Amino acid sequence: MVGTGVFKKVAPMAAELHSPMLVLACWAVAGVISLAGALTNAEMAGLFPQAGGEYTYCQHVYGRLFAFLYGWGSFMVMKTATIAAQAYVFGQSLVSLFGLAEESVGLTVKVAATGLIVILSLLNYRGLAVAEGVTRLLTVLMFAVMLAVIVLGLQSEAGSWANLTTPDSAAVPTGQNLLNALVLASLGAFWGYEGWNYIGYMGEEVRNPKLTGLALITTGLPFYWFWQGRGST
Repeated sequence: MVGTGVFKKVAPMAAELHSPMLVLACWAVAGVISLAGALTNAEMAGLFPQAGGEYTYCQHVYGRLFAFLYGWGSFMVMKTATIAAQAYVFGQSLVSLFGLAEESVGLTVKVAATGLIVILSLLNYRGLAVAEGVTRLLTVLMFAVMLAVIVLGLQSEAGSWANLTTPDSAAVPTGQNLLNALVLASLGAFWGYEGWNYIGYMGEEVRNPKLTGLALITTGLPFYWFWQGRGST
């Protein structure tokens, strides 16, 4: 769940709302709604502990036709669009590090995004062991970057805690415009939370659901991966 949303969606949310507290409120509301979806998904995973995630749940609840339509819609549009969007954000971030000329940015971002998708596809093609190792490495790096941002941000003397409670009063939308801005900003928060449903795709491979769930809840993914590596999951 920790990915492009955390790093890229806060800025556009702030641009819509111009108020730190409203931005935090959007994250809170989207979190509650996402939690409802996650709990519903967890109940379905408990009832149908099979590989396939939503495809399997739709097949049991709504029938094979709906599951077929969902599966193809997910394969052709939903998941592919998500992959493309995440790769594009990667390309934007990569290009920004090198400060390229404006006229070459668009093409470079597309090339970087396409290259990322091709490389990760080849790694997954190589097999589970290779893909799992890359995933673990990238996840550790991602959490390390987030920790560095937090620590450096708290130590910086350039910021102020007052910025969290001081809105740009002249720019904060009101009335119908505020409602529209909240909806648009919430989309960014939902993008950040998206991903809680992916564990259902591995439902058939979890050998000890209670131990796995306890590890995830109490100590997080790093402990879970360590424990799994010892063959105890």
